[in-house]
Amino acid sequence: MSYCSKCGNQIREGGSFCDRCGAPSATGYAGLHQESANPYVNNVTYTWAVDRKDPIIAVILSLLLPGVGQIYVGRVMRGIAIIILMSLVGLSFAPGLFFITMENPFDFVWWSLIAIVIYLVFFVIQVVDAYRCAEEHNRQGNVPKRY
Repeated sequence: MSYCSKCGNQIREGGSFCDRCGAPSATGYAGLHQESANPYVNNVTYTWAVDRKDPIIAVILSLLLPGVGQIYVGRVMRGIAIIILMSLVGLSFAPGLFFITMENPFDFVWWSLIAIVIYLVFFVIQVVDAYRCAEEHNRQGNVPKRY
């Protein structure tokens, strides 16, 4: 049984690439470019790439539209939940319009300030969450995908 020289993962028998990091194995790499006796056989060489997600891209996407960074990382349901939550918090400004009275017009201002603070807290939390999700995705040693 052979082991990957890059990550130390055990390479399956006859495997040309490591299943974890995608590095070519020392024994199977030479057999990749053999010519076929049959001219009708399509000799396609597949490349393997580790499915990594860039945390900075996840942060930028979350800054542009809350929840999209989580969707980029692969946490689709979490991203959709964040989009809905941030929309509801954003709509919380509307009830403040009903508080405007002639006796105390500053009730709207207080309601708006509270809503802005809550929105900013959730906004920062979701940006940090997108970064942490990308880091966790990269740390898990995901199986490489064939492209």
